[in-house]
Amino acid sequence: MEQSGSEVDVATAFLAAHVRALRDRNGWSAERLAEEMTKVGVPWGRLVVTKLENGKRQAVSVTEWLALAYVFQVSPMHLLIPLHDMEYPVTPKHMEGTRAVRSWIRGEHELDGMDARIFASYVPEHEFGRPVDWPETVTYERTEGDPERWTVDLGSRQELRLRRRPEWRRVDAGGDRGQG
Repeated sequence: MEQSGSEVDVATAFLAAHVRALRDRNGWSAERLAEEMTKVGVPWGRLVVTKLENGKRQAVSVTEWLALAYVFQVSPMHLLIPLHDMEYPVTPKHMEGTRAVRSWIRGEHELDGMDARIFASYVPEHEFGRPVDWPETVTYERTEGDPERWTVDLGSRQELRLRRRPEWRRVDAGGDRGQG
């Protein structure tokens, strides 16, 4: 994971800063964090922690990232994505706001430039549940841009995406239910 002469990417730098903050919050030394990581099956030494926090470690594996979240008892997302609003590098060439990135990681919404149909096709059916009292279909209207109405089957994945977009408003026969 270490690459001499390479610059640490921004995402890894954010993760390293969060690791340091959580370690400080817990009152842990670098040695203590290394011990906790080793206990959960990720053999780290004090030097690994120090290199990560000082920007001398290029990257963290997914296994290490998940183990760090586990030992600190936080969501993996909170280690990786800053808590405040800012532009965040999803890739070295693609920036998105942290709110959008968090929504994407939670599987709630695709990012700009992604195909919504492909994104939704990989979300498990049980994550598209709906309340029992909802009607079978609803109508949305666009509140910004060109006027348009769209009626969707609530069993479809399109319903969930529309509920999360501010430019669409639900206007079904049961009254305006807002964005959900």
